Amino acid sequence: MTEVEAQQEVAIPQEVDEDSLLLRRKKTEDSRYLTQRTMLHRNKSEIIPHINIALQMEKGARNLLHADEQSKIFSKSHKQMIKEALSKEAETYDALKARMDYLNSSFSTYQNLESRLPVIPIGLKETYQIDFRAALSPFITSHYHDDPEQYAEGLDKLTEYRMRIMEPERSNAGLKHFKSYYNLLNTIERRFFDESIHHGFRFSWSDTFTGERHSQRSPAFEKGSLIFNYAALCSQIAAACDVGAVDSLAEQTKWFVQARANLQVLQESFAHAPSRDMSAELLGFLIRIMQVQAQEAVFLKQMIECQQEPETSRLINYIGGAAFLSECFGKLASPEASGSGNEEWTQICRVIPSSWLSLLDVKSQYYQAQINYKLGTVLICLATTGKMPDAGPAEIGPLPTEELYSNDGLLEAELENQLNDLFNILKPYVQLHKLAPKSRRKSLRSRHHRPHSAANVPSDCYSDSPRPRSRIKRTFSSLSFGGLSRSKSRGLDDNTSLSGRFSSLSIRSGSSSASTLSMSNLVGGTNGVDGEPVAPPTTRKEANQLGQVCLAEALHWAQQALKTIEQALDLNRETDFKNFVAKDVITWSEQLDKIKKTNNRTNGGPAPKKRHRRLPISNSFHRSSSSADATSVISTNSASSKKSLGFRNRPPTAESDVNLWTAPTFLQYEIELPKDLSTTILKSGRNLLDDSKDPFRMLGPLKYFNARKRWSEAYTVQLVRDEKVVYGFSIQGTGPVEILGVDANTPASEKCMRTGDLVVGINGMDARFMTHNEAVAAIRFGAEGYDQAIQAQASAAGGDDDSEEADKPSVSFPLEVDVVQLTMIRPLAPTQQPTARKQSVYLELPRDQTPPTTSAKSPTPFRSFMSSHHRSSRSKSKPTPMLRRRRMHKSGENNA
Repeated sequence: MTEVEAQQEVAIPQEVDEDSLLLRRKKTEDSRYLTQRTMLHRNKSEIIPHINIALQMEKGARNLLHADEQSKIFSKSHKQMIKEALSKEAETYDALKARMDYLNSSFSTYQNLESRLPVIPIGLKETYQIDFRAALSPFITSHYHDDPEQYAEGLDKLTEYRMRIMEPERSNAGLKHFKSYYNLLNTIERRFFDESIHHGFRFSWSDTFTGERHSQRSPAFEKGSLIFNYAALCSQIAAACDVGAVDSLAEQTKWFVQARANLQVLQESFAHAPSRDMSAELLGFLIRIMQVQAQEAVFLKQMIECQQEPETSRLINYIGGAAFLSECFGKLASPEASGSGNEEWTQICRVIPSSWLSLLDVKSQYYQAQINYKLGTVLICLATTGKMPDAGPAEIGPLPTEELYSNDGLLEAELENQLNDLFNILKPYVQLHKLAPKSRRKSLRSRHHRPHSAANVPSDCYSDSPRPRSRIKRTFSSLSFGGLSRSKSRGLDDNTSLSGRFSSLSIRSGSSSASTLSMSNLVGGTNGVDGEPVAPPTTRKEANQLGQVCLAEALHWAQQALKTIEQALDLNRETDFKNFVAKDVITWSEQLDKIKKTNNRTNGGPAPKKRHRRLPISNSFHRSSSSADATSVISTNSASSKKSLGFRNRPPTAESDVNLWTAPTFLQYEIELPKDLSTTILKSGRNLLDDSKDPFRMLGPLKYFNARKRWSEAYTVQLVRDEKVVYGFSIQGTGPVEILGVDANTPASEKCMRTGDLVVGINGMDARFMTHNEAVAAIRFGAEGYDQAIQAQASAAGGDDDSEEADKPSVSFPLEVDVVQLTMIRPLAPTQQPTARKQSVYLELPRDQTPPTTSAKSPTPFRSFMSSHHRSSRSKSKPTPMLRRRRMHKSGENNA
């Protein structure tokens, strides 16, 4: 079939059945349908059961070994078998944990890495489905004595909300599902959950890093896991934002700040961490990562916004911000710099994937490389063209031999002014350094032992060595007085103008070499080292030399970043990210080669030919030989013999051609986050539904009808009005009203009414939400006169005030009824809590908040439905026998 026929066939509308239309609609409406992120989440779900089986088997083997140590119940063969099983399960768990780390390090699943540095998103915790309708219906029947079918819709809604957050959409709609479920759970928590109540289910969540499953009855554990997943989803949404647009970078900042804020709430609220991913030290580590990544988004946004500004302004903004990010990422990857203790850092490293630390190290190295590269290209462009580079990638080509160091005074004066202006602006952020000339001679003697090419990776660049303490500031403790060789990436030791250049990497690394570095050899003020400030370059030659130093430093930082990627197995699988860094390494290496070739032509033409010198051979080496024969013997220890034997092929280097510049020190400024960001925080006690949206509102006011308070089944009494005593009881409170007192020998006492009973129904009307005045009107006037009595009360209240309602005609009260029917419930004694029960995880108030102080309550309104004679006699009645015994006991103590 040709292409034209294929296009025609596609263009013909075909009939599609209804099932395919529904399937297509599901694909478009549900963003979770077969996405890479959903498949990644399901792969984690498949591994988690195997991880828990391996953990249980390992725990069982350890328990057997512990039991054998106590009672010696196993033979040697059985003990050896248990040890082998323990070793096998440990290996199985390590393999599964490595697979889990790989899934948590799949950065390309959440973002496009072809033209950007990756950010770290947090993975979701895995949970399991719960049918709340089947689990809570028996509790509604036994505790509230109500029909659970009336609340089936609310229970189904709770189940549906929880199913949505199990595999949430990576969008704002997914966050709304989290908020809806959290608010509903927070609203019904007091109605269905208490420490003394054990439902037939547990909330189960798996650790997002280790896969270990944890189950608890407490809804606090459920809410804490919801907050963690809410923050994780915010970080995933931030990772998917485009870093090439200002608006999307502003959104990325907002999502990272929102993730950090929710993690802070979780860290402050949980007193006991139920899992490792919710421990205080790990949450603190995640909070710092979200903070730095939000600052990184602000920095990238600032770089896009200042593209139309001069190159000098862009360079200042980049140096200060990138130096700050490089330092922050380096501290996160180093326990000593971040301030974490050894035990705390050990716990963090056991949980999080190792590729996370490698990525933090790579980003620190890459930003340091970019700082050196941008400053180096500016200096080289000024030296070659006399102008600042344009916006975009700088083109560094071969330098003309005759124009590199021109003797034109006008051009040199103009260039000197440009360099002075540049470094006056860069003075707060760049510190220059030089080596004294006397240290040059030592370095010339030592550099022959370690010759390397600038374009290739040094031989010891891939050596394992400790991380430098700081990549930006040269502290006094980080200066290496034992040598100038590199630990992580050696300086560019070349025989031309780059020879003798010692990078800040070598000074900070602290390794040893044949050459030495003394305080007098290092010129220039550094942090912790006093010295005269180094004057900035003033000529084309000096600008070109310093630019080469910066470009070589950038190349080595990029090579070190690429080496870190290759050493990390999970990062090495991210091909796009690796190619992104390798592209800069190749480009910068080619540019440095072009500059080197130009300098070789400039510094003095071709190298001289080798001279083949014949050594005179002595006729005799006997002690009695003549003086001429003795002097003809060449001593291999003399300096002249070394010069003639090994190093006569090198041309003499003039002192003026020596490059004494070293890599600059870059100072930083803190990147401030926007203060007007509005974030959504899930917090206990704050996110509650309105009464109108509460599906379980008809159970009654939460103050009385909750899981902690137990009530009897409702009972109904019918009271007939007595002319002398009325009904014989009084009420107080509101919504619902409570029996305040019952007089003896009254209709209320005859019906066994008690003080403390709640009135939930009056004359067939629901009284659970009635106010005090409404309950009085219902008792006095019945169901038929209830509405008229309420209107009369409102009319009487309006007549007392000077308002427009005072002019309206007043409404009279109806006739009182003689029979009232009350439906009441009686409080039951709380069940005794088991003493040996382990305390569950709970949410406590944040440290900056204090419990609300209870102010003095106003007098509770009450109404008596008894005669004035009984009220007076009740107040003057004799004390009860119990009260009489207490008074007698107190008087006896006073007499004693």
